[in-house]
Amino acid sequence: MPPRFLKKIFTMISHQRLLGSAARLACSLTAGLALGAAANAQLDPILLTLDQTAYEAGQVASMTLEGQPLHIPFAIMGAAQGPTVVPGIGTFGIGMTPAPIMMRLPRIRPSGKRVYTCLFDCDSPLLDTSYYLEILTVDPVTGEYSGLSNTIILQQLEGDCGACVEEAEADSAAQSPSGHALWLPGIGTDFVFTPSGSFFERTDETARLIGVVTSESDPTKSFAVDVTLSDRVDPLEPGFPPAGSPKLELMSSAYLSNGGLVDPRNWRYYESFSGVLTGLDCFEGAVIQVDRRGPAFQVGKGASGKNVEWGGSGWIDYTTLAQPISCGSFPASGTGDFNLSTRVDCVDCTEATTKHAITMPGFGNKYKFIIGGDFEQFTNGTARLAGVIENNDGDPLNRWAVDIQFGDRMNPGSAAYPPAGSPKLELGSGSYSDNGGVVDPATWFYYQDLQGTLTGLDANSGDTIVLTRMGPAFQIGLGASGKNESYGGSGWLTVEYTAAGSQQTSTSKGDINIDIGGDCETDPWPTWPW
Repeated sequence: MPPRFLKKIFTMISHQRLLGSAARLACSLTAGLALGAAANAQLDPILLTLDQTAYEAGQVASMTLEGQPLHIPFAIMGAAQGPTVVPGIGTFGIGMTPAPIMMRLPRIRPSGKRVYTCLFDCDSPLLDTSYYLEILTVDPVTGEYSGLSNTIILQQLEGDCGACVEEAEADSAAQSPSGHALWLPGIGTDFVFTPSGSFFERTDETARLIGVVTSESDPTKSFAVDVTLSDRVDPLEPGFPPAGSPKLELMSSAYLSNGGLVDPRNWRYYESFSGVLTGLDCFEGAVIQVDRRGPAFQVGKGASGKNVEWGGSGWIDYTTLAQPISCGSFPASGTGDFNLSTRVDCVDCTEATTKHAITMPGFGNKYKFIIGGDFEQFTNGTARLAGVIENNDGDPLNRWAVDIQFGDRMNPGSAAYPPAGSPKLELGSGSYSDNGGVVDPATWFYYQDLQGTLTGLDANSGDTIVLTRMGPAFQIGLGASGKNESYGGSGWLTVEYTAAGSQQTSTSKGDINIDIGGDCETDPWPTWPW
């Protein structure tokens, strides 16, 4: 485990030096403890507590250590459960290959307690792996050492980082030959997220899966997915793993017990699982209820049951509450499966809504993307929209290179959700769920920061336009474009124009209205100049 990781996870050791490699440190500790070991002197075990079991990005964890005053604590961290023996000290309940990381922490205070803090962020490796932590302390005078503390887990949840989910593609370690996000025998077995779905977890032990799935064999068949998960059970907690769990669907060689990379003991589970699939396109009018079936929904590396990457899966029972208006009929009930993979970031194509992608009265009302139009979301809670737009109102030389940055993502469930002044509701009232429609603004997420630049091309060469947010936060979701009920996004803009060679700017207003689709065929960063 590199020191870079330790600096990210433990700001509490920012004034301490990492004490060499794990192997060298083990030897140093063994030599330093020789006197205590020979005298058979060992202090009482110490107590380690966290203020909560898991953390979202931006939260500060508080860890309290109770032990002998002025003794020196050493933290032992590992990414997998399993015994690790350090000669002269003992056997630890955690371990990693080839050895755990050990590091020195600031001394315990005279009161016998010390509180350490660390800040979690969206770049933390804990988004991918939970880490087990134990502490021992050493008397700097006598060399006596404490018994090991209890084991705790450092665990970060996705929170507002904006993790994307997609179908879990099978790899060489999987038993299933095909990949899908949602498997519904009797309705369709090849549903994938288009665009990428969102899965975000909360410290209140709930999570939510939102997005649109479409049949790969028939793109006219789609569902809006809205699933809520609750009653999370983490490693080392009572009741872990839940009855009937884990659900092991990979080849046996994929699991740690057989030499593989996947350790189900690091997974987390959601014992409650329920949601609704709302029919779109050909499936319009259909409503399906989904509930947990069998093992609890599992999240972790290899938990998709299709590959060894980070993901999740769970079997479901489905009940048809309403049939599609056209496009045949569904079984009254059945069983199915969610198999999800999470990737670092997601790139989806954007298209103009009915008339435009960007409108700027005074400069052109019908700009559409002719190159790129790539909407890329990152796990640090930011996003980027890039490409080239052209005025489709009779002036093909009116072009701009687009580079818009979004930040400060807010998901449903956040304390201040939705942002002040949001949502921006521009569809007819009958489109919204409160009035029986398919668009539910409670499933939208937002980017509260918006800053961008349009660089003039062709007839606009040398000109510059700076875009900033005006009014409601930029919104994304089913119907969020404000122009149709498709998956999209929108936001009002302040437009500041500067002509070539000028020092003066003029200000006006604008709007982004985009449909967000699947994978892009064009290079998201075309070579300059376009």
